[in-house]
Amino acid sequence: MGDFVSFSYLGTVPASKSLLNRMLVCQSYFPDLVIHGASNADDVVLMKKAIQDIRSGVREIECGYAGTVLRFLALRVARLGGEWFLKARPELLQRPQESLFQILGQLSVDWQLESDGLWMHSEGWQLQGDGLHVSMQKSSQFISAVLLNGWNLSKDLFISVHSCSTSQGYLQMTKKLVQSLGMKLIENDHELVICAGANCHQYEVFVEPDMSSTFALSAVAAVNGNATFQNFPEVSLQPDIEFVKVLRAMGVNITRSGSILKVNSTPSLKGLEYDVSTCPDLFPSLATLCCLAKGDSYLYGAPHLKFKESDRIKKVVELVRPLGRVLEHTDDGLKISGSLTSSKNISQWIFDPAHDHRMAMAAAILIKVGYLVKLLHPEVVTKSFPEFWSAIGEVV
Repeated sequence: MGDFVSFSYLGTVPASKSLLNRMLVCQSYFPDLVIHGASNADDVVLMKKAIQDIRSGVREIECGYAGTVLRFLALRVARLGGEWFLKARPELLQRPQESLFQILGQLSVDWQLESDGLWMHSEGWQLQGDGLHVSMQKSSQFISAVLLNGWNLSKDLFISVHSCSTSQGYLQMTKKLVQSLGMKLIENDHELVICAGANCHQYEVFVEPDMSSTFALSAVAAVNGNATFQNFPEVSLQPDIEFVKVLRAMGVNITRSGSILKVNSTPSLKGLEYDVSTCPDLFPSLATLCCLAKGDSYLYGAPHLKFKESDRIKKVVELVRPLGRVLEHTDDGLKISGSLTSSKNISQWIFDPAHDHRMAMAAAILIKVGYLVKLLHPEVVTKSFPEFWSAIGEVV
């Protein structure tokens, strides 16, 4: 494999959009908090603009395709009170939002889902009953939204968490973040308590590079090229740092020395059996790598993949089916067996990432090893990593 010009990268990946958006919500409560780290990702641009609009008294907030902006800011403006309209793309509104509506109802917030957004009227958080009941069956972002907006409460907030296996890694990231800033949390089995009067004890924070974007570049390097990442954190809040262990398990030549991570192309990747429940955002590119590897692979543990920007299990199958591998779509992942068909024996095929940035990045792996994938809407990568195509040296 690999008729195309090999990939080479040296630099620092932009700051994590997931951490930045969480930090920006916290900063909206504590304006003196200084955030070091930048990203031009659409989701971050939207969050910054939305928070600025809120401060300026604008009552219609643009959320675009960004789940974190809609979900985090719905609870943010609910604390402020008054009437709000969170404008959003239909594709975002069609993603599961039931848990958000249930939380709003428990907080005595009136809401109405419109064709182009969410209308809300609030008198501030007014809890019905003795605590909040939050489902994590389809996303951890709903409970993250509560935590990020749990500052300076007048009394302890008891949160009963249901179906807590979903995206535990991202929930842990949120908990560690707010705790690092000064929020006191108490955890018991299926209950989480935000202690009253939580205040920020930090004056400045440094946001680490985005691990999901780093993995996207590493996956390309693993099949055709090399990448050297500077300022790579020794310890990360992001669950997607797991990619380092995953690539090593696949036989990828990956080394780490201090703040430098190096990834080099590997002649023969090994198949992998792996539970992606704690880091499901790795799934599209990881499954694509597994299709290029020798031997069988089985990725499992993430039924909520169908509720992301696209149904990522189905879209991966659509992307890699022409490669000739035997694919078994499971409820929570994908089994891969059979033999790989050479890129020289497959004609061009069209792939639509369905507004999903991670699916476009997965397609890039195949493009860089010589498969003739005609990718529609390559610009969707701007959601998380606008520099992606220039970084890998492709014009699509």
